[in-house]
Parts: sequence; structure tokens; C-alpha cells
Amino acid sequence: MESGQASVQQIVTALRKMGADYVFDATFSADLTIMEEGTELLHRLRAGKLSEMPMFTSCCPGWVRFLKSQYPDMAEQLSTAKSPQQMFGATAKTWLAYRLGVDAKKVYSISIMPCTAKKSECELPDMDAAGVGPDVDLVLTTRELARMIRAEQLDPSTLAESPFDEPLGDGSGAGVIFGATGGVMEAALGIFSCEWQKPVRRCLPRSPHTHTGARKLEGSIVRPWNRNDSLRGCQRAW
Repeated sequence: MESGQASVQQIVTALRKMGADYVFDATFSADLTIMEEGTELLHRLRAGKLSEMPMFTSCCPGWVRFLKSQYPDMAEQLSTAKSPQQMFGATAKTWLAYRLGVDAKKVYSISIMPCTAKKSECELPDMDAAGVGPDVDLVLTTRELARMIRAEQLDPSTLAESPFDEPLGDGSGAGVIFGATGGVMEAALGIFSCEWQKPVRRCLPRSPHTHTGARKLEGSIVRPWNRNDSLRGCQRAW
């Protein structure tokens, strides 16, 4: 099947046919991460903790591992927010389990992600919000999901569309752009701008792969920013 022949809603239907009781959208938890990171950025800025170095996002486990292993002296600049995957897992094992009236031990949370680094992230020992084990029990890559769909002899392009389950199936535009290069920064700065209540704008151009520039706050206060398409781009930036 060619790329783009099946909609997200048809994939939702395929997941239900494969046995999923509930299908939610990680855009919801991306919004949670954005609100946490944007608020933390604001607090750190007001506390004067970003005068020398910027705050780094913590939503990508590959990036977090890269920074901690290659530049351990900068690890404290990472945001303390969990990734959307882990925020969703924690929400599923606590709030959702309570709302459904089921024991958290009976909730089996499966995450479908494009990156294999998410598999090791869910196994981190501190990712246990409900005290019943991992917040995310299993991570499947999108390629693994595609193989499973083929093994079940399903053709998503022929299936009817169905919506995500509520109430964790909705998200904002900020959550939608989360997966695009630079999307996390743009979304977090959107939250930041609402709280800062003063203009925030780019004042330097960007290059094709390693985007470096600055954000101007309050006219004379300039905060540097950098976004990259890859970890190699991060190394070039340093």
C-alpha cells in the first residue's frame, strides 16, 4: 500500500479490529508536554537561570541520551517534563483507570511511535506513576504496526473511518506540529508567549538544516535558539 492511501481514522479502525479496547491520540499528551515545557521555560527565565545557557527540550529520549552522554555538564539545562509517550502512559494508568473504574494493573498501555528510542524510554525505572509497573507496557514502531496489519490481512484503505476515543483523543494545533522539526520549539514558545504577554519574534535568519537564530523578548532582551534536523546537526551547532 502506497503512503497516504489510508487515513489516520482508518488506522484507528484497523487497531480496533486487531483487539484494541480504546484508541487515543498522542497529540493530547503532546499538548501536556508543551504546557509543561512552556511553563518551565517561563519560570526559569524569570528566575534568571537562562542567562548563560538555554533550556533544552526533554521530549525525545534519543536526544536526552545524546546530551547526557556527550555533554553531561549541560544535563541540568534539560526540561524536567516527560515525553508525550510517558505523559500519556502515566495518564492512562492513573486518571483514565480511575475514570473507567478499573484497577491500574489491568490497563495495558501500548504506544505506537516512529522511533526505536521510545522502546528503551518506557523501560526507565522511574516511569511508574501508578506504582503498578511501567506506565507504557509496550512500544511498537510504525513499521512493526504495518507488519502486524499485513499479518492480519487488513487493508486500512478499504476500512471505514472511526474517531479516536474520548476524552483523550483530541489535541490542539500545537500538539499536531509537535512531530515536525522545530515543532516542539514553536509550540512551547506559543505557550510561553501567552504567559509572557509581550512580543516574541525571530530576529535572525535560519539555515536549511541547522536553524540558528534568536528570539527577542521585551525589545532589548535577546534569547538564542537553535533547532536541528538530526543529532549530527546538534554536534555542528556545538
